[in-house]
Amino acid sequence: MGQIQERFALFVEKSGYTKQYIEKKLGLSNGYVGKIVAGRSSMSVDILENIIAIFSELNPVWLTIGEGEMLVSKKQISEQPQNIDALIEKRLDEILQKRGLV
Repeated sequence: MGQIQERFALFVEKSGYTKQYIEKKLGLSNGYVGKIVAGRSSMSVDILENIIAIFSELNPVWLTIGEGEMLVSKKQISEQPQNIDALIEKRLDEILQKRGLV
């Protein structure tokens, strides 16, 4: 199972949402989230984008690259750039600078 799927599984476990609720919010068929969590089904880019768009409390940087905390505060949600690519690029630049690679 990929690392993104493992982090998504952890979010599902800790979020308090049922798998059925997540499936409904994401427009997925019954049982699909369970298959992702169990590693029996992959997560497409479209699903990943929908997860990030719908579950704003989930830190997209944590989900995609494993940096930071799983959840973000309401203040952080309101301060997040609307473009997820810009957010990830900004965080990757910070990591590279911190490690002296830029």
